[in-house]
Amino acid sequence: MKSGLCLLGLLLLGSSVTGCASRNSPPPEFCAVAVAIYVGEEDVLSDKTADQILEHNMVGKRLCHWGE
Repeated sequence: MKSGLCLLGLLLLGSSVTGCASRNSPPPEFCAVAVAIYVGEEDVLSDKTADQILEHNMVGKRLCHWGE
């Protein structure tokens, strides 16, 4: 039981450290291949498609600093 708690503690500690990244780290692979999606005036989109495009562009802004 005690070894199980120690193992659980180590797993939790390890998972909290692996999510850290500095601003100076190289951009994720997403940034190497993705570009912002622009919608033209003549395009007709469903709400779901528009939400997906917005989400894609927001991820690019956060990870790749698009628009800065």
